[in-house]
Amino acid sequence: MKRKAYYRGRDIPVPVIEREFSVQEVKEWREIEYHAGRPSTLQDFYRAHRLCPDCGGIGVIHEGWSPPKGDAEIARAAELSVSELPFYEPCPRCAGDGLTRPHPGA
Repeated sequence: MKRKAYYRGRDIPVPVIEREFSVQEVKEWREIEYHAGRPSTLQDFYRAHRLCPDCGGIGVIHEGWSPPKGDAEIARAAELSVSELPFYEPCPRCAGDGLTRPHPGA
C-alpha cells in the first residue's frame, strides 16, 4: 500500500509516494536474503520490489536549493537556521511513479 504526500517543488508542490516499508522491514529483508546467500543490498531490495533505483520508489529526486517562498517556508527556514530550502522534481527515470520500467522486448 502507498500514500501520497507532497514535497516542495521548484514552483509547485510535487507529489511523493510514501511506501509502507519501514526501515526495520528493509533491514529484515536484507538479513534474510544475506543468510540465504542471495544479493541483499539496498539496490537489490529496490529491484525485488520493483522500485525505481534512482528515487528509491518515492517518485521524486532532490534537484537543488532555493530561497523560501511564503510565510510558512520563511518560518521553516528560520526554524532551521538556513537561507535556502531543498526542492524536488519528479524522477526522470520512473516518471514520478516510483516503479521500475520493464525493458522494451522483455
